[in-house]
Amino acid sequence: MSTARVPVNPRLIKYYMEQAFLTEDDLSKKPTFKKLEDWLSGKLNPTFKQLVDLSKELNVPVGYFFLEQPVDDTPDLIAYRTLESKENHSTASRELIENIQWVEDQQDFLSDYRQGQGFEKLDYVSKYEAYTLNDVEKLADESRKLLDLPLFWQKDLKGQTAFKYFRQRLNAIGTSVVVQSQVALNTHRSLDLDEFRAFVLLDDYAPFIFINGKDSENGRLFSLLHEFGHILLGQEDVLSDNELSDEVSQAEQLCNAFAAEILVPQASFLDTWQDQVPPKDLIEDLSRTFKVSQVVIARRALDAKLIDRDLYQGVVKEVREQFNQSEAKRKRTSGGPDFWTTLKSRLDPLVTESVFNAYYEGNIRYSDAANLLNLPVGTLNKLERRLQDKKGE
Repeated sequence: MSTARVPVNPRLIKYYMEQAFLTEDDLSKKPTFKKLEDWLSGKLNPTFKQLVDLSKELNVPVGYFFLEQPVDDTPDLIAYRTLESKENHSTASRELIENIQWVEDQQDFLSDYRQGQGFEKLDYVSKYEAYTLNDVEKLADESRKLLDLPLFWQKDLKGQTAFKYFRQRLNAIGTSVVVQSQVALNTHRSLDLDEFRAFVLLDDYAPFIFINGKDSENGRLFSLLHEFGHILLGQEDVLSDNELSDEVSQAEQLCNAFAAEILVPQASFLDTWQDQVPPKDLIEDLSRTFKVSQVVIARRALDAKLIDRDLYQGVVKEVREQFNQSEAKRKRTSGGPDFWTTLKSRLDPLVTESVFNAYYEGNIRYSDAANLLNLPVGTLNKLERRLQDKKGE
């Protein structure tokens, strides 16, 4: 009895391989795809099981292979991507695509929910679209008023991390912040920090910032404020490099300068700089004082012509190496936050609360709530009980 095979256009297989950044050599090493060369040449068709395995490997729905033309489900947001400080509209990974699609679903839900509840538009979204690099300090001042943020915010941390501090302030004015290091709960589909660090989606009722959880604490903080700058300017963005490079558009330079001014006000920085102290030592000291990355301090010093570019680049390289080493060490050791602590830090509290409220009001099904939060129904049920127990404490 001959094996039943499924006719598939080889062009479709090639297209989705390219979208997944996988080559023929990558896939053909696996026994399941040992006949891949014949599939691509049209000499042989895969079986249905092989096609299902291929769809899982490429992270696309198996139904895509039965269509006449490839499905380009790349979000429009990808057109805004800045890769390594240069405009780049190349193919995005399935991991990035699916996270953008998930956040778009959350945004659609939250925007509709808020409008149904009688919320007014958030007036700060796109409010400063006419601002330029000359308006950095003015934009920072306006943002401090909006966020109820002290000039020297470091004194206000009270034991919490700087990222959590700013995230709570953004939540308080209606901006959602999602932190993910993978696709849903799939630890085998990790996000690539080299591809992107963050992205932002605009909406008058529900702006969203997504932070790549693979980044360092300082990196997340800078990306968070950089992307908030894009909300104020009314620009969607995918951030792939936040090392404060000059090789970016005027808008990117403005968002970089805005984030730096919020974290380390230029006037305060100049008051604390001491010429008699070796620059490298002073950069380390001030990074602890201002609770920011040495890269931000070094860039402040470079812009003020207090250090040369060689020293700045050396600091950037050293910080990257330290982060890579700490990540490698973390992967070798076990432990870390438990599942629920990690889940809480990843989900946006504004979305979680609104999703449960919508369910309790009878506006969505429980399965819809699970899909919106990217959780299995069983996990959502446990999360619900934990949240209810916390309210009862």
